[in-house]
Order: sequence, then structure tokens, then C-alpha cells
Amino acid sequence: MKRYIYKFFLGILLLCSLSAGMSSVFAANTSSSAPIYTTLRSIDLRTYNEYRYKMTEQFFHLKKYFEVEQEMSVDILRKIAVLSVKGYKYLPDNLGNKNILNDLLIDIEK
Repeated sequence: MKRYIYKFFLGILLLCSLSAGMSSVFAANTSSSAPIYTTLRSIDLRTYNEYRYKMTEQFFHLKKYFEVEQEMSVDILRKIAVLSVKGYKYLPDNLGNKNILNDLLIDIEK
């Protein structure tokens, strides 16, 4: 069970950080020291960054829920799966991105 949880969290983090390198190239110049994945800016709407922010937010909700209840919330897992599929549409269409998404969805179903 711990192996599946580890793989699941790793998949979420990989998917969320997949475009972090590319988004920093095209991101608006901000002088704040806050990481770009913790704030949803107006420039991020209708881009992958919007879904990355929402997935990260759901991940932290899932983490808090797991720490308290010692089980994963099915509702939060479903939200992460839906956000992942929607966010994938904004990523470049290549096999690496598709494999990461498939691994994440398989881990969620387990």
C-alpha cells in the first residue's frame, strides 16, 4: 500500500512540475519570492499553470486528509484525475507526457 501511495504522490508531483521549467521561461517577470505554483495569477488562466495550481492545491488537501484519517479521499482523488486530464490538453503532445498521465491515472484507480 505504501508503494502505491509513494508512486501516486510521485506521479502528481511529476505532472505538476513537468512544465515548471518551461513555464518559468515564458512567465511574466515577477519580483515576488513566492514559488509560481502557489499563486494563481490572471496570466495563468486557461493555461496548464491553472491546472497545475489546482492539482497542487488538491494534493495538499489529500495530504492533510491522509494525515488525519489515515486513508485517501476518493472525492479528492477524482478531482485530481479530472484536473490532470484537463491540464494534459495544454501540454505538448509527446509520449513522455502521455506516460506520466497514464501512470497517474492508473495509480489513482488502484
